Amino acid sequence: MTTPAPTPIDYRTAPPKLTAVATGWQAWWEDVDTWDGFTLYADLDTAKHHAAVAYISDEHSWHADDDPADEAPDVVLTWAFAHSRWHLLADGKGTGIQLYRHSTYATATPHRRLTELEHHAAWHAIEGAAGEEGADPDTVLNAVLAALDIDPPAAPEAPNA
Repeated sequence: MTTPAPTPIDYRTAPPKLTAVATGWQAWWEDVDTWDGFTLYADLDTAKHHAAVAYISDEHSWHADDDPADEAPDVVLTWAFAHSRWHLLADGKGTGIQLYRHSTYATATPHRRLTELEHHAAWHAIEGAAGEEGADPDTVLNAVLAALDIDPPAAPEAPNA
């Protein structure tokens, strides 16, 4: 018996690199087609809260923003961890709602070369911005991005005071 020769890897056509991974908590409600439970939450506490509110709203027709005189349903909600998932229990019985870790991936944009026109525009943007009074790297970068018709990332929002 002969061992087959290894297949060479064509490094020139390799798949794009992974650039971003977002891992969160996926909520799922078993056998309930009408519930929008396929939402990815950033943290476990938020996922648990929203899933519990959705369960109470759907199963008991009670909403927190309804008339305050309406009493909330007399049900005790708890969470139990089993089989790598969190399970919502109502009065100790399974509800069919589960939370589990879920990751989404984004791939890198394909590499491309600047056209001569783009290179010329960027070069002149750098030359012009660098000569301005008080020019800093941010000013130069923004001038280049504007010359290439590329939007910079959105500025992060200031935290609430």
